[in-house]
Amino acid sequence: MDIELADGQSFEIFEQTSVESPIIFTTSYDEYALKAFKVNSIDYLLKPIKRQELEASLAKQKRMLTQPAVEPMGTATINALVQQLRQQIQPTEYRKRFLVKHLSQWLPIDVADIAYFYSEDGVSLFRTRTNQKFSVDYTLDELEAMLEPSQFFRANRQFVVEITSVQQVHSYFNNKLKLTLRPTPDDEVLVSRERAMEFKKWMGK
Repeated sequence: MDIELADGQSFEIFEQTSVESPIIFTTSYDEYALKAFKVNSIDYLLKPIKRQELEASLAKQKRMLTQPAVEPMGTATINALVQQLRQQIQPTEYRKRFLVKHLSQWLPIDVADIAYFYSEDGVSLFRTRTNQKFSVDYTLDELEAMLEPSQFFRANRQFVVEITSVQQVHSYFNNKLKLTLRPTPDDEVLVSRERAMEFKKWMGK
């Protein structure tokens, strides 16, 4: 079960109906781990999902079918798992530059010169502060894990924004936020109501 859906979060399902089946949650963020393990979760996989991790989760589910039920995990155990997840997604060194193809040559572009990354028709791209556009061979989930979190924020499924590219933040309906970026993107950039508070804290650091 993916946590972040186009129309909200899958956690809302549990508020409307009883779910008895064990669940493996998937997401790009570690912040929902504590909530996930309170609603029948047996595992929590961070994107991009590794094949061996998925196989281990499925094996865990099979073991649960053949073994007696165990007591729910305590908060201390869950917090330890959250810390492990954070360590998995934080590389020892963040990307400093990307090598991109431009016409018949390859150009090194410093991350410091990038205003935002975005997805368009299944392709990941970025725009520089001088409004040049380049494509990269990584998903936004992969890019998010490569970038310094104090400098870049995953605004939504389509955009990862650099902090100084955010020129204005506007209140939007349904408690969302609308961002004005420089250079101006082709599509409007919204921060979901679930991430709005985290975004405000990130901008205020």
